[in-house]
Amino acid sequence: MLADPAARGQILATDPTAAAIDKQVQGLAGSSQLAEEVYGLAAEVFADLARSSGGDPGRLSEALDRAKTDPAGFAAMLRPETLERLRALATKISDAQR
Repeated sequence: MLADPAARGQILATDPTAAAIDKQVQGLAGSSQLAEEVYGLAAEVFADLARSSGGDPGRLSEALDRAKTDPAGFAAMLRPETLERLRALATKISDAQR
């Protein structure tokens, strides 16, 4: 759903919480193109977390909670390619806001 704009649109149309989150993503990204990149990266992060947690929903939830207090530990669960994509997207968003 994160990487599929049509599926995401269906959820946004019916779920006010998802629509509020989308509004935050749009504001953070600053453009629809960068917002799509944010959603694509989020899908990649969740895939990495699913792999590193062995698909265990409890462990995945714990990893997300840990990210709030231990970003470096959270980042260690991601593949190097995902971290590089995160850095590149952060730079794009920062540059676009200037």
